[in-house]
Amino acid sequence: MNSSFIQPDDLLNSIDFDYVKIIDCRYNLEDKSKGLRLYKNSHIQKAIFFDLEEDVSGPTQQNGIGGRHPLPSKEKWEKTLSEHGIRNEDHIIIYDSGELAYAARCSWLFQFYGHKKVQILVGGFTSWKEKGFPVTDQMERTKVSTYQAEPRLEWIVTMDEVKEISNGEKEGILLDSRAEDRYKGIVEPMDRIPGHIKGAVNVPWMLAVKDGTLDEPDNLKKLFRDIPKNQQIVVYCGSGVTAIPNVYALASIGYNNVRLYPGSYSDWVSDYSNEVEKNES
Repeated sequence: MNSSFIQPDDLLNSIDFDYVKIIDCRYNLEDKSKGLRLYKNSHIQKAIFFDLEEDVSGPTQQNGIGGRHPLPSKEKWEKTLSEHGIRNEDHIIIYDSGELAYAARCSWLFQFYGHKKVQILVGGFTSWKEKGFPVTDQMERTKVSTYQAEPRLEWIVTMDEVKEISNGEKEGILLDSRAEDRYKGIVEPMDRIPGHIKGAVNVPWMLAVKDGTLDEPDNLKKLFRDIPKNQQIVVYCGSGVTAIPNVYALASIGYNNVRLYPGSYSDWVSDYSNEVEKNES
């Protein structure tokens, strides 16, 4: 699940190849329609818009079970990609506004479902525009394809597996990727109850990112220096989106047993019997 990045200059030089497919996945958690508005106003040539909630997530369930952004089913993902004319052999390049989290979620999802050639645009759309590269407001017309997905289920864990680690029944590290104040339970703007999964440690995802890409390896090694490499690392956030930069960061510095809890904290607190800790000091 190693991340791969492409510089804007390299995308510009390869943009006209038929096998290059570009995904615009800009999004704003506070203004859910902003990404589509931005796309309609201007986007990179050939880009197809993927919405976090409509395309890069599955439907939410009653009482929050599965979390706020559950993974789309294999069938839904195949349907989405086929409708957009994406083929298994295509080279996928994904961008967001430059924060990395949304592009990383989309990139990880492509890889989770078996796609081989996936890259994230360094610096996102912001970097592309700063370089003065061409943009358009024209929608990309695509032909329907037949996409076949092969999920890598070993990349994810269920709530039950997280419970085993949290209760000390199974070895593993629970890594909370949210901001420190949410981890400590000082604030909680989105989910039912503030705090974190019992036993989890905190490394905010923003600390692993610099200039729209992962930070330098030496800095990442310092950031994760207290996380052992000889145990399974289960990474979570609020809903399985901003955890992905940490998943990629850990993999980039040699952590080989890293898995995502897709439902994350929003799934965890949907079960009232699950223990939540706070550390408000």
